[in-house]
Amino acid sequence: MRTTEQRTTGERRRLTDEEFRTLMREASAEARRLSFGAPPGAEPDFALRTQHAEFGAAAH
Repeated sequence: MRTTEQRTTGERRRLTDEEFRTLMREASAEARRLSFGAPPGAEPDFALRTQHAEFGAAAH
């Protein structure tokens, strides 16, 4: 087996299932942040709903 330095781009190490799930969670959170942006400071109810939408399902 080749060392990491000797691998070509076609021989990259595959992600484990856990690494893939973590990467997808991070990408999804980043996409939400970019599409929704920061909640308006004067609307705490909006911020609460947004936070619930992002974290609510996992918290229940």
